[in-house]
Amino acid sequence: MEDRCRVCGQDFIIEDGFFLGATYVSYAISVALAVPLMLLLVLVFHWSLPPILAVLFGVLLIFMPGIVRISRAAWFSFFVRYDPDWEKKRIEELLQS
Repeated sequence: MEDRCRVCGQDFIIEDGFFLGATYVSYAISVALAVPLMLLLVLVFHWSLPPILAVLFGVLLIFMPGIVRISRAAWFSFFVRYDPDWEKKRIEELLQS
């Protein structure tokens, strides 16, 4: 992950270990994806546990890069608010430099 946003200049390094909290968001997203899939495989297709675990592992492995990106973005948005006037402020920053 880059240190700053290329577009608006937002600093992504707020403090050491800041994105550790994103692991909780990632866990919640993974559970929200795995539980319905598991219920579908058990209740509709009547699969046993070993194939279900194999499918869940494969699905989560495939989706993990996206889940990590979404969880980091969600965690970041909890603490950094969008500023609709960011372009004006960025131009003023660049002119002052």
